Parts: sequence; structure tokens; C-alpha cells
Amino acid sequence: MIVYSSTQVATLGAVLIASAVLSGIVLVFLGLTIFSYHTHEGVSGDKLRHPHETVAWVTFFTVLLGLAAVAVALAALVAGSGGLLFRWAITVFLFQLVATVAVAGVCMRKLLA
Repeated sequence: MIVYSSTQVATLGAVLIASAVLSGIVLVFLGLTIFSYHTHEGVSGDKLRHPHETVAWVTFFTVLLGLAAVAVALAALVAGSGGLLFRWAITVFLFQLVATVAVAGVCMRKLLA
């Protein structure tokens, strides 16, 4: 049975907190996207609204990815042993980090266009 070292426990705690914070930041982008979507309501057709819908869905799934990262890190902390959950927590967090940067770039490009 493999037991986590104090460094691994600290790493999992940092991943858990960082994942929650990144999810909060992505929620802000989701709010901006929804606000921008509703400002085009009645003024223009689907031509301007469709890109906002796509960005909103991608942003929503990024939030879900962040919640998955929090859940895996928490499960790894609760389990307290085994390297597989530790590696999954780090992997899911890295995917969340990449997705957050991508969503931020896409949101800014769409909202400022």
C-alpha cells in the first residue's frame, strides 16, 4: 500500500484550491458571454448570437472540467493512498488549465470583436 508523502498531500491541496479558483474565473467568462448573448437579443438575428452560444457551451464544459478536477483531487485526499488518483488529479488539473487559457482567449476575442 502506497501512502502519500506530505509533499503529495500539499500538492493535492494546491490542485484542489487552484481548480476551484480557475472554475470561478471561468464562471466569470460564462457570465460575460451570457450577458453579451442577451445584448444581441432582438437587435440582430442568429448570425451574431450563434457564436456566443458556442462559446457559452465550451465555457460551461470547462467549468464542469474544473469541478471534475476538484472532485478527483478531493477523492485522492480522502483515499489517502495509491498513486493513480494522484496522477489523475494532476492530469485533470492540467487539462483544466489549458482549457481555461483557451476559453479566456476565445471569450476575449468574441466579446471584443
